[in-house]
Amino acid sequence: ERHTRFLGAWLGARGWWRERKLRLFRADRARFEDLPVHEGVILDGPVARLHGPLLHFPWPTIERRLEKDDRYTSLEAEQLFRAGRRPGALGPFGPAARWFVKAYLKRGAFLHGTAGLVHAGLEAATAAQRHAKLVELWRGSEEPSTVGGARGPRTG
Repeated sequence: ERHTRFLGAWLGARGWWRERKLRLFRADRARFEDLPVHEGVILDGPVARLHGPLLHFPWPTIERRLEKDDRYTSLEAEQLFRAGRRPGALGPFGPAARWFVKAYLKRGAFLHGTAGLVHAGLEAATAAQRHAKLVELWRGSEEPSTVGGARGPRTG
């Protein structure tokens, strides 16, 4: 069980407490997946379960959370782009709405008052940010002088 502390509340109730993560393993019997973010451990051998909660303090401040989300969404968008995943038709609103519902309703963030609402909102914002970065990758970065068809100053 992993208990996540956020804005003075222990988030859990449904989704987070049942999350199981491999934390202790023999290095000579394991290897990491080749993923840029959220990589897992591939273990050659049996797995035992520790009893009792793991107290998780992932973000000491909102600023640190936003910085981490910015890094992760860039890596995730690049991973999706390389896999050929196209942005959805609803733009960033589709993924944002899905993640908000998942965090707030399905995982029970509504049970944690303001902290749960803020967390669900940040989950939605992260999904929208990931989607926007995926759109940018598919369209290619536009130079400021060509945005909207405008031309930059002539040279020579």
